[in-house]
Amino acid sequence: MAQDIGRIDGNQIFTRMLPDPHEVHDSLYEALEKCNSRPIRALQRLRAALPRARQARLPHVTPRSAELHIERRGFLEDGRVVEFTTPRYRGNIHDFVAELQAD
Repeated sequence: MAQDIGRIDGNQIFTRMLPDPHEVHDSLYEALEKCNSRPIRALQRLRAALPRARQARLPHVTPRSAELHIERRGFLEDGRVVEFTTPRYRGNIHDFVAELQAD
């Protein structure tokens, strides 16, 4: 059975989790919270990838230069996927910082 999927700012959200995308104002996660569909955990994969052909033709994209490709799935408490997103970030214009702490 096919699932209805909506796109909000590059995120793919199942419409059963957020029936009305117009409910998203400042925060996708606040809107999901109101629908009792805010993810409680996520699985995220980060890897280097070459730009897709369409993106490689854009101005200021160095041919065959790697970009950061992130694939993230957000899950509800019962294990259902609520969010899927695959942003790509060019290495020449983005910088990432991660802080890790032990509780």
